[in-house]
Amino acid sequence: MSFFEQHDRFFQSSIVGAWPLRLALRHHAIIETNAHCFAGARVLDLASHDGRWSLAALNAGAAHVTGVEARPDLVATANANFEHYGVARDRYDFIVGDLNHQLQAPGAFDVVLCLGYFYHTLNHLALWQYIASTNAQHVVLDGEVTPGEDMIIRVVTEDISAHANGISAAGVLNGQMLVGRPTTSVLGAMLRHFGYDCTFFDWATLLRERGVAFDQSTQSATNPVGDYGVGRRATALGVRVD
Repeated sequence: MSFFEQHDRFFQSSIVGAWPLRLALRHHAIIETNAHCFAGARVLDLASHDGRWSLAALNAGAAHVTGVEARPDLVATANANFEHYGVARDRYDFIVGDLNHQLQAPGAFDVVLCLGYFYHTLNHLALWQYIASTNAQHVVLDGEVTPGEDMIIRVVTEDISAHANGISAAGVLNGQMLVGRPTTSVLGAMLRHFGYDCTFFDWATLLRERGVAFDQSTQSATNPVGDYGVGRRATALGVRVD
């Protein structure tokens, strides 16, 4: 039984990407593959949403997790989820924070999770300065990318009313904000610039080995990992270069 099947409250606490197969495969790529990073670690979970990956990090052996989330209702949901699963109160904190306008993290951490966020901002260098300020040894990233090898960031608008999209206290016009989706080449360059070696997870091999079908259409219950299969989304591990 997968982690999220054991913690099925997360299938209801948010509808964002909450298909069982998608969460199971993402858990493999994000948590299981990087299990060595979490033992005894202090983890910072950026854009922590309903707390799903914060709990997964604790389950993988992390000592403490701090989640930063811009939407107060999702912070409340994350706290409720942790209370439901009986997590000791001294093992976690969820705080409200707009990552678009912060340069200094709330302390030192061993691991930073940046899952589903780096493509919901245009302030990428500020985000990386924030991450670097943690002095974390490991950074795990997962999110939407622009397919291709060129060094580009594709700029699009997002409706901030949707929980699957970005939100900010500034730079919003008529309920829309500008965000940037980098190619993996840019994402790797950002990691290296701030002192991290970068390795991208091999989604093609995982989907082939698991016999998971996908297509170009938008993700759905019948195509839950199509974005990974066609290269519209990627997972990476950054390891600090000492």
